[in-house]
Order: sequence, then C-alpha cells, then structure tokens
Amino acid sequence: MRADLSKSLWQLELEKTLIGGWMSSCSSPTSQIFFQSDFDFIVFDFEHTGMSLEQLYLAQSLSSQYQKPFFVRCKSSTDPNLSQYLDLGCAGIICPMINDSSQVVNLIKKCKFPPVGNRGAGLYLGNQYGENFETYQQEFNKSSKIFVQI
Repeated sequence: MRADLSKSLWQLELEKTLIGGWMSSCSSPTSQIFFQSDFDFIVFDFEHTGMSLEQLYLAQSLSSQYQKPFFVRCKSSTDPNLSQYLDLGCAGIICPMINDSSQVVNLIKKCKFPPVGNRGAGLYLGNQYGENFETYQQEFNKSSKIFVQI
C-alpha cells in the first residue's frame, strides 16, 4: 500500500461522500474499468468469490497508475492470507463475522507492524520492495484502515 493513496482518500472523507466499487470478479478489463471510473476506492471481495492473490497484482499496478486505493474483504479474521493482501499493497482490510472485541484486537495485531501489532512483512509490491521500508511501516500503521463487520 502506498501511504499517500490512503491519506488522500481519507482527506476526501472530510469534504464529500465517498463512493467505492465492489469487485466480485477480477478480470483485467473489469479491473481496468473500475480503476478508470470515478470511484474513490475499490474493494476486492475475497469472502464470497474465487479470486486469487495473483489477481491482486493487477490491482496494485492499477492502484499506482490511477492513484486510487483498494481494499480487500477477507474471508474471516483468521484468513491465512491477511499478510499477503497487505504486502500486495491494499490500503486496508474489511473483515466479516466479527463477534467480539478480542477478534478486533487480534485482527489489528495481524495487520499492523510493531509496535502497534506483530505483522511481519516481505519485501514486496506494497512497500516497493523495501524502498524506504521504515517510513513505509510507520505510514502504514497510521494510514491503513481496518473495517469490521459485526
């Protein structure tokens, strides 16, 4: 995730209603259309679809090209791919089926870097393969979003 994308998105929140696109299928042409649109952000739904991590490569590239953040709705708070979604550059996670505050605390720990959480990271697309990694971690902790569905 490029921190400047998330920051600009939430600055917009103060000025207008945000409208996002919800992707249930991740073909190249459909992704291109969504990122070229007037949506403020895009959500890729991994809970109810057969999308793969490979399909998020395209999302990250389009996100950078169009300066538009994207989010991933994961399968659950125990989704084994949380780190990979974040390493691929999403601006945050939408997590369904949250039943209590302990699940929220654990989700935050999985998604945020120390000292806020305990997430590790690979040198990957989201952090531009480690370029300015320390700054990236700090900005990510401040700007990334975690939404829970209760």
